Amino acid sequence: MPTLETDEFANLANLADEFYEVDRSLFPFRAMGSNEVRRIYGVHPLWFDEEYPSRRDLRGNYVANHIFRQLKTQAKRAEPRFQDLAFMFDKLPMELIYEIFERLHPFDLYTMIQTTKGLRAFLLSRKASGVWAGSFARHPSIPSCPFDLSYPMWVSLLFGPSRCDECNHRGAMIDFAIRRRLCDNCMQDDDNVFHQYEMPSILKSEEEYETLQTLLRGSYRNDPITYPDLDDYTGEPRYLESEVLERGVQLREHLDAISQNVSGAQDRYEQFKSETSRTIQELAEHAKTCDRYFAEVFETVDSEYDLVLQNLLPRWTDGLIHLGHDRQDITHMQSRLKWMLYYDHVDRYSDKLLRRYLRWIEPFLNEAWANRLVKERESRLAERRKLVREFYHHYRSSVGAVTRQYLPDVERIGQLRTISDFIYSRSEAVGDFPLAAVTKETEEFVQVWLASGKCHLCNILSHTTLPSSSGLTDDRMLDLATAVFSSSRLSLDSSLPQSASALIGWADVGIYLDRLVPDGAADFSGECGAHTSDLQFDEQGYVAVQHILRLSKLDQVNLGPVMTWRECISHFLRESDHHQQEPRFAILSKELKKSVLFHEAPFPPPSKPQWSCSLCGDSIAKSRTDVVAHLKAQHLIYRPVANIDFVYHRTAVDTDRQPYRLGLEPPANLRCNRCPDERKLRLWKKEPLLAHLRDKHGLERGIGSEDWITLELWNE
Repeated sequence: MPTLETDEFANLANLADEFYEVDRSLFPFRAMGSNEVRRIYGVHPLWFDEEYPSRRDLRGNYVANHIFRQLKTQAKRAEPRFQDLAFMFDKLPMELIYEIFERLHPFDLYTMIQTTKGLRAFLLSRKASGVWAGSFARHPSIPSCPFDLSYPMWVSLLFGPSRCDECNHRGAMIDFAIRRRLCDNCMQDDDNVFHQYEMPSILKSEEEYETLQTLLRGSYRNDPITYPDLDDYTGEPRYLESEVLERGVQLREHLDAISQNVSGAQDRYEQFKSETSRTIQELAEHAKTCDRYFAEVFETVDSEYDLVLQNLLPRWTDGLIHLGHDRQDITHMQSRLKWMLYYDHVDRYSDKLLRRYLRWIEPFLNEAWANRLVKERESRLAERRKLVREFYHHYRSSVGAVTRQYLPDVERIGQLRTISDFIYSRSEAVGDFPLAAVTKETEEFVQVWLASGKCHLCNILSHTTLPSSSGLTDDRMLDLATAVFSSSRLSLDSSLPQSASALIGWADVGIYLDRLVPDGAADFSGECGAHTSDLQFDEQGYVAVQHILRLSKLDQVNLGPVMTWRECISHFLRESDHHQQEPRFAILSKELKKSVLFHEAPFPPPSKPQWSCSLCGDSIAKSRTDVVAHLKAQHLIYRPVANIDFVYHRTAVDTDRQPYRLGLEPPANLRCNRCPDERKLRLWKKEPLLAHLRDKHGLERGIGSEDWITLELWNE
């Protein structure tokens, strides 16, 4: 229920001073919840009942119940000697009766003092004190009686009913530190417990605060059923409010006597602190011992029921299978079934009990059934996609090496109608792969894919001012070095190399065509693949090509593309101000080129062969020289033709070549003539070269043209 504000009081004037601050907690039904209403009518809050719904093994004092079950089992095995206790008291001397009672368990003695007045008077008499001591001595696992309590009072704390001392609500095991039973609600009630942060309200100095802490029994329990372990004792303790107030009064009396210079007050204060803190420490250690014992019993009770539950689950599983549920679904929700039976402490199986629990079990079974169907369908889809990948792998191997590098990815092939119908079939079996229909549709699609891509590029070039392009065939037009394209979609893709910023002819566009076509466009729409509208002719790249071709004195129309050209054009297009200036490139001199290649790492890397023989298909070479030598030796082709007899494989994920940075100011165009042949190609600047001649060759002053040579930087 929302809080009712009292804004009307703010509008009232001329009120007495005592009305300016309104205590809204005095008003009825302010932010009242169900537990507040229950407290008004003396009913315990709901939280604890919901946390422990109906665990029968945790009802009452589970330690006493555990001991009772053990004693009951032992009693069934023992042969009874006396059927009538009155006969035993009449015929046997008291000394022998005391000795017999000493052999009883402390729990038996606790039970007897609650049976008849005679037994109660007998066991509570002073003469029976040896009976209690002997009983505890014979059962050392039971926590011993502390020095400040009598045996009858101690067994009442150990084995008494788990009822709250404040509200008489169930579910409150004894707290050995403060020797009180408090339910969860009363543990949080400020009228019962006292926290550390509240102590300054009754103390005057920090010294008193530290002293008072050593004189109080602190509880570290977090809930009224279980007991703390060793790690829990490091938290913030809670204290009984009555004990805090009592100790505070005692402490204040001693301090007041000291402040009034009463004779012997300081000594009595020190003695009070010493004796009380020692007693508190002994009681705290004893409480920890009791906590450990009760925690062990709790674990034992829990383990015993786990074993019962482990043997019980198969019977419940068989019962659910008999009702028609799938074993996989039951296995999937078995952990939930286990916790359901665990919290209700179900220790048996019957058809009637199963029907009672079905209303809680079936929603989980339905959820498991739905999840199983989804996983089975995903598994079938994965198997079918695997068949498609295997088919497409064989298909790619069957086509020529030149065409193979321009084929679309398998994901796009999976969008074809026949393949898509096969993958997403509603059949509960994987089914047979429709090889003939898929092969036919794939071949038709690949033909349209390649033809449409080339047609689209030709349409772009036909609307440009590319010189001498008219009259050329489409394939020849797309082989021109001046057919430079660019795509904003590729330039924004950080996974691609920088060389993708300039696509030269079909050789480049073809390997990126799958990325240029939008996702989901398995079938071409529009005229000549107009779906690749993002691709456009790059005029700035065209200017860069013209510049490079003029430097090389080559025909800009009939020249085929060369890798170094691609790098130059990509570099020019990446410059931020390339549109404001003309390209400025130069060609290295022949000798300097040898030295630059000496410094550069081989590209492509030898670990990634890029050349293959068209006749062998899978014969991969590391260089053009290797594949040419292979064709001469194996196939007797002495003048092989590129893209016919052998192919250079280019992919959309090529890495960029790492160029060598040539120093210009001052120029690094010197070679050492004293180095062996395998290192003579190394380039030097003058100062490092002189240091090299001195350190490596022992020459204090080198002589130009004798100890080193100077190379021309540029080709005239």
